[in-house]
Amino acid sequence: MEEIKSLNPEADWLGNIDKTQWTLAHDGGWRTGILTTNMSEAVNGVLKGARRLPIVPLVEITLNRSAQYFLQRTARANRMVMDNQQWADYAFRLFEARQAEAIHHIVQKFDYNQQSASVITLSTTGQGSRTYVVKLRQQMCSCGKWATHGIPCSHAIQASRHSCMGRSIGIPFILSLCIIRPSELAEDRDEMSQREYETKWINHRDVPANNIKLTKL
Repeated sequence: MEEIKSLNPEADWLGNIDKTQWTLAHDGGWRTGILTTNMSEAVNGVLKGARRLPIVPLVEITLNRSAQYFLQRTARANRMVMDNQQWADYAFRLFEARQAEAIHHIVQKFDYNQQSASVITLSTTGQGSRTYVVKLRQQMCSCGKWATHGIPCSHAIQASRHSCMGRSIGIPFILSLCIIRPSELAEDRDEMSQREYETKWINHRDVPANNIKLTKL
């Protein structure tokens, strides 16, 4: 931060921002999966081909593709709700893949009081084995995958099989973000109308001008 401040004193305001809002080291474990990746790259994929267009076509293609993006996923979510599927497809596939991987792990030590374990992975490529520490109560594993994705890693799944907690330990609170709730889909079921959005657009003259100064580093 001091180096940034030396380059641009106006950047000192960054120090007044709560660190939970801009660093994973202090976020409390709430940001997982896509929230830890470059979201702009995903948006670029949706808006591919929209570059170098005049402003009006650019706005129209952004609106239409974004609406189509959500309509397709709403239909997919409705299908999962009708099938009584508790998890989203991605979370389910990832969890099942890790379950299959877990059978190659060995739980060497298990503390039933602390619900912690030492798990050894057996290499199938001749690279040797590794040992990871799993803490089920804290929903932590030294491999870091549980914290990164919010979905239990294969080491945690194998450790849970040796506890009295069973498979349910593999569903931390953060995974509830992957659970589909019909009530949350209700507002997305209505057809997205471009005309409806146009009535909510504001005049460009009402948008305040930016006074931000750009400094070349």
